[in-house]
This record gives sequence, structure tokens and C-alpha cells, in this order.
Amino acid sequence: MEHLAQLLQEHFRNHPGMELRDAIKFLYQSSMGGGHLIADPRGALARLEEEWARTEGAPALSPTEPLGGGLCRLSLAACKGLGLAPSTVFALFLRGTEEFSRQPERLDRSLDLRRGEIPCFRGKAAMG
Repeated sequence: MEHLAQLLQEHFRNHPGMELRDAIKFLYQSSMGGGHLIADPRGALARLEEEWARTEGAPALSPTEPLGGGLCRLSLAACKGLGLAPSTVFALFLRGTEEFSRQPERLDRSLDLRRGEIPCFRGKAAMG
């Protein structure tokens, strides 16, 4: 869990407006992947394309952000700035969900990080 705590700390540094719910989302995605987002692949692709249309390309950004557990988030702004198509990004996402095994026990352990074990959670309201 120490590695995950370091990744979460880095995430807080890179996203200063991050809230506690964003940290919980980070921990969830690290352990459970993103498969919950694609119950309907066509709908998921349509949502990605809508977000893509609202996103300004930023090729200077890193295209990935490590989540731990062998996963990473893709930056839509970076991917768009690098000239990738939304369908390519979606194919990468689908491939990742197919190859990833959800780890609920890891999620349970990682949620202990919010109990004051790392500085970015200290003083934050507890989630119910």
C-alpha cells in the first residue's frame, strides 16, 4: 500500500483542487478498473466522444497517470493533442477492462489510506 499512497500523494500534488471524493474514485479505479463505465459500449463511446468534443488538446501533458495495480488513467487532453482518435482511446480502454481482474480486497485495504495514514487525507471529512 505504500506505493499506492505515494501515487495518491502525487495525484494530490498534480491536482490541487482535488477533493476527498476524487481520492476515493482514484482508489476505486486502482482496485476495480473502469469496467463499470462500459455496461453499454455504444453509450460509453458516445459519452467519450461528447467529452472529447469539449476537451482542448494538450500535447505537452503526459498521456498517462499511474493508478497502481498495473493501471493508468489516460488524459483525454494529451491523447487529443497527440492526434489520437477517440475510437483509439476507447479501444485502449476496452482492452484494459478485458485484461484487468477486479480486486475488491485491495480496495478494502486501500480505503484505509483515507484514515489519516497519508497527509493528504488528514483533516478531511470522513466518507460514510
